[in-house]
Amino acid sequence: GTINKEKCIMVSFNARLDTIQAAILLARLGRVKKIIATRKKHAAYYTSMLKDVSGIIRLPQETKDEDDVYYTYTIRAERRDELKAYLESKGVETKIQHPYLMPQQPVYVDNPKDNLDKSVRIGKEILCIPIHEKLSYKEMKYVATTIRDFYDKKT
Repeated sequence: GTINKEKCIMVSFNARLDTIQAAILLARLGRVKKIIATRKKHAAYYTSMLKDVSGIIRLPQETKDEDDVYYTYTIRAERRDELKAYLESKGVETKIQHPYLMPQQPVYVDNPKDNLDKSVRIGKEILCIPIHEKLSYKEMKYVATTIRDFYDKKT
């Protein structure tokens, strides 16, 4: 029911797993704990490198009742779109995960909506930076330093 993986025009199921994908998933399953542990270390590194950056509104946080696997490392950032363009100009791939709220999707246009102002504002601040388990610390340092440079320079 989606167009371009973002706009939902009809209610449908997400059932894209085929036999080959299932076989790959089964092969990776034995390494999943190691992958998660690596991603957690990467997240801790990013947090330590970015916690005092003035333009970062919020970093991912876990509570004692949560156990994040860091599929993404999503920050909330001032001037998000400028930061995204700056990072990409420096060779850092970023992503805006879920750029539309569900009530903003065409399929739900006629449904009643509560006040979405805060959610819309937050949606304009979110940015995913690289976190996959194959990143080196050198690459993560480059990402973090590039973010710091952006806000230090007031680009």
